Amino acid sequence: MVWFIVDDGFSSSPKVLGIPRSDRMAAVGLWTTAGSWCAKHLTDGRVPGFMLDEWGAEQGSAKHLLASGLWEESEGGFFFHDWEGWQRTRSEIEEKRDAERERKRLYREKLAGQKGKAPDDLSHGTEAGHDVGHQRVSAPPNQALPIPTEPTLIDKNIGTASRPEVLQLCQLLQQLIVENGSKKPNITNRWLTEARVMLDKDGRELEAAVRLIRWCQQNPFWRANIMSMPKFRAQYDQLRLAAEAERIARVKPGRQTPTERAAATLTLATEIDMKGIGS
Repeated sequence: MVWFIVDDGFSSSPKVLGIPRSDRMAAVGLWTTAGSWCAKHLTDGRVPGFMLDEWGAEQGSAKHLLASGLWEESEGGFFFHDWEGWQRTRSEIEEKRDAERERKRLYREKLAGQKGKAPDDLSHGTEAGHDVGHQRVSAPPNQALPIPTEPTLIDKNIGTASRPEVLQLCQLLQQLIVENGSKKPNITNRWLTEARVMLDKDGRELEAAVRLIRWCQQNPFWRANIMSMPKFRAQYDQLRLAAEAERIARVKPGRQTPTERAAATLTLATEIDMKGIGS
């Protein structure tokens, strides 16, 4: 079983609040249904257009998801924005399943060697407390944080017991540096420390940091200058301002961004509350 992760701040995020209130619940319902379907079928966040009819969803809901930035348009359908930043990918899930099958195979071979023959009943518990040969009961993931990818190329001199969100940031930057054609950097103690301090002491939000890492590694100038987590933390505000300037330059005159629509919605709600208090 694969779980579709929804952050506890999703309902109050600017993207969600940017959807018109009268259409918000239908759009969010479509987003959630599509997310669970993508997780089950391992599509890495891709949603075929014909599935909207299957779910009984309106095209207007899809348009709101596109306008808010929760979805992006693709040939023949849609795909979730930043799926790999919050959900496990197909390759990660298949790799974990392959490792589990290999673990069971090795256990059977070991058991067969001890008894001189392959066991007929594979019901002996493993050290993890699960019966070999039986499907494990999947437990819900920690809903407080997105599930990170498995640690890769972490310095052998350090442990892997860092907080999931700290590892997630380091592994994301490591992955994008490699995708840009550079040598794969090690995740060192300093990387982990800088990511942790950035979240705890600097007060950076996890989702904002993920977005900024992706932006800087797509920008021709900044991807050549941000090649480590310490450098990313040191340049965070410069990166944030540069990303915001680029976003503003792309916005058409007279067109509200999702954040601006969210701010307008909150302002209107406050005005209504104040009128109610004064009446």
